[in-house]
Amino acid sequence: MTSVLAQRPETARLESSTGSVATSRYGRVVGQLAAGEDRATLEDALVRARELLLGGEVPLLVHCDHLSDMSEADKRERRRVRLEMLSRRQLKRYVFRVETAAGPRILKVSEVVTLGNFLTGLTGSGARREHRGHRRAEGLGLAATETKGFLEWRSGLRLLRACQVQTPLPAECETLDALLHRELARAGDGAIDSVADAIAAMHRLRFFHGDLKGFHAFPEGVVTPADAPARYRLRWVDLGRVGFRLSRRQRVINLYQVLRYLLPSAPAAQERFMRRYCEATGWHADAPERGLAVVRRFLARKLRTHPEPWL
Repeated sequence: MTSVLAQRPETARLESSTGSVATSRYGRVVGQLAAGEDRATLEDALVRARELLLGGEVPLLVHCDHLSDMSEADKRERRRVRLEMLSRRQLKRYVFRVETAAGPRILKVSEVVTLGNFLTGLTGSGARREHRGHRRAEGLGLAATETKGFLEWRSGLRLLRACQVQTPLPAECETLDALLHRELARAGDGAIDSVADAIAAMHRLRFFHGDLKGFHAFPEGVVTPADAPARYRLRWVDLGRVGFRLSRRQRVINLYQVLRYLLPSAPAAQERFMRRYCEATGWHADAPERGLAVVRRFLARKLRTHPEPWL
């Protein structure tokens, strides 16, 4: 892909110690990229993001691509709806892949489409925050990909669009959803213990993932004994809403998300998970049923206030 910014006669490209700056009548692109990144292509992709997607030059990536139980027709329809929202400037976040001289890169784009986005964008961007959170998660061994930086397209102080740049997932990566589905069929309810152990290990590092769903988690180092459930660690994507202190509320939020989005809905599955989790972390270890009651109350409230499907 040739940089549109480089083609425009009114564009001057500058290099600074804090990153690349591209300036034109359309605004300027600022940010930080790792050494060796293909700045021209990435800046061009950010500026032309809507044009590239709506023109079919690059495919829109969506979470439903990971779901084997969803029909191709349903996946196409979800993609169509999101592209229609993008054309109406109603889509706040979207993801696509570009080929660069440094290799393939995933761009996680955030658009400024609301007053709240606009005000927040005066001092920073979601892409900048995700890059920083991603770096910290990498340091803990919890990130499934590598962040390569962030870019912000601005007109004066006004943020127009931003993106975090990261490497693609390795081709062999499998989602936690897929592994758990297979393990429940192979090892029965013992597979729930493995989920509890993996979440407990994450929480012992004081790590909070604000959108804990099975398609954001990727098991690593999977060991599958013949007569026992698989054991594994978890690495994560979608690191825009993460924390590194794990407050009580954050713990409950993550546990609610496990009950709602990961486990079978049967009460016995929830009880087994909570017993194992409490034993592994010490949280309500003397009475895991109290911990489960706390999480179930939070779950009931969320189901009332946010009943829509999570995709």
